[in-house]
Amino acid sequence: MNQYKPQILNIAEICYQKGLEYVIISPGSRSAPLTLAFLRHGKIKCLTLTDERSAAFTAMGIAQQTQKATILICTSGTAILNYAPAVTESFYQKIPLLILTADRPPEWTDQFDNQSIRQTNIYNNHILKSFNLPVDTTHKDDKWFSDRIISEAINLSDYPVRGPVHINIPLREPLYPQPDDNFNYKNNSKIISVKKSEKVLDDNAWDELTDIWNKSQNIVILAGLNDKNISLEKSLTEIQNKSDAVLISDITSNLFESTIIKNSDMILSKLENAKNLKADLLITFGGPIVSKSIKNFLKSSELKYHWHIQESGLIGDTFQALTDIIDVKPEYFFREILNKIPQSEIKTYSDKWKKLQEISDKNITEFFNQDLEFNEFKAIDKILKSIPENTLLQIGNSMVIRYINYIANIKSSIKVNSNRGTSGIDGSISTAVGACIASNKITTIITGDLSFFYDRNGLWNNKLPSNLRIIVMNNHGGGIFRIIEGPSKLDELDNYFETKNTLNVENTAKDFNLEYFKIKDYEHLDQTLEHFFDNSEKAKILEIETDSLINSQIFNQFKLIIK
Repeated sequence: MNQYKPQILNIAEICYQKGLEYVIISPGSRSAPLTLAFLRHGKIKCLTLTDERSAAFTAMGIAQQTQKATILICTSGTAILNYAPAVTESFYQKIPLLILTADRPPEWTDQFDNQSIRQTNIYNNHILKSFNLPVDTTHKDDKWFSDRIISEAINLSDYPVRGPVHINIPLREPLYPQPDDNFNYKNNSKIISVKKSEKVLDDNAWDELTDIWNKSQNIVILAGLNDKNISLEKSLTEIQNKSDAVLISDITSNLFESTIIKNSDMILSKLENAKNLKADLLITFGGPIVSKSIKNFLKSSELKYHWHIQESGLIGDTFQALTDIIDVKPEYFFREILNKIPQSEIKTYSDKWKKLQEISDKNITEFFNQDLEFNEFKAIDKILKSIPENTLLQIGNSMVIRYINYIANIKSSIKVNSNRGTSGIDGSISTAVGACIASNKITTIITGDLSFFYDRNGLWNNKLPSNLRIIVMNNHGGGIFRIIEGPSKLDELDNYFETKNTLNVENTAKDFNLEYFKIKDYEHLDQTLEHFFDNSEKAKILEIETDSLINSQIFNQFKLIIK
């Protein structure tokens, strides 16, 4: 009896021994050995998704929740290119992926063989590292090299900074096993592990930082895209109680409990407020932020110091004021500085912010309590109040996340994710499906209609989880272009920016066997939301149909109260 492709079987075994749990497979012939290696291993959860673009975003959604690399497998040729959007998003969000792409042997590149393209380094600038496995592994050094690459790739996806890693795997025929081939997985493959360490600052560094803190009068702590972190939340709450510093958090920061200033986007949209609240010390951590108002405020603040706290990885100078990169984990930094800063008896700066927050709370409440025509902004406010505690919320891009960032009213037990690494519309449904797969919690995705239809192949899944809740804000086109400055004044708006569509959400619900609801007024929205999040045997989809012109009029009314 022959052993079937032992080095390929080793890939599955090493992934299992390194603790990886999920593999997303897109069917293909060249990738058959990889597919069979994982399917017959039996200890890694395998899902099949035909559309590679959706498959990659689904894998990203799983990894987003598990914080472990999800494995992707696809065949050779253009299939591999369809992974690129999710690979790029995961690179900027620091989400781990292990991408296994089947390839023809290198001598067939550029020889016009079927499904043969230049696959080496295909993701180039948006990957932590790319590897190529040897074609033949008859020599013991090639076997050692192949096993070593698998360990190294998995290690790199997780440490020192998480992200996508690519292994290109050239495979010779025959690709399929013979009837007498044996799938013998050996548990003595070479495994290389990483012992992680935590960086700390020495006394001199702390003396310098606390001296600057004590000399600074207006201190802003800005939290960008971040995972939930209870110890970090606690330290930030105590720092605000002890000092005059103000925490501003992005809607994707998952710091809802410790954030006192919840409507910073609204507050800073008013030019007078921005001038009176200028900071001199800015401390940032986490990923990108949504608010343009905050970016403009910080760029105009004439900051004396900007510290960015991040252990490894790409760091940007978003506000053109970066002075110090503090190479430690945020939870360590804030835990330690809490014990080094003095108690503030007078809190002039933070009191200014709190008074403006009280005004914002009042203005938002009064605005949504008005008898407004049915519109997507108020509908989203109602939805946020209805989402159950201890669930997951995936926020779509474009106007949806801008609305939510203004409202900024999310229950502290809810975990928020959004594809804000590159802020594209091309994978929000698939990412939410992946998050559902990795969690038994109700997972709600709020998205626009263009984003939904663009990514509906994310529902092309033979194991679509029943805990998925999709809310489609359907204004029949790119309604954001009527709201943001610039395109709203163009003659070409209707046909070339807003791009009206007449596609039917209900048809998609039928295609993928989802429970479907359609809403056109507040009364039915309230009634539907009462049971929309209940447990069900099917995933559910709620279509909220609004008028783009009314949406823009309502939002313009809202802007009048913040100018």
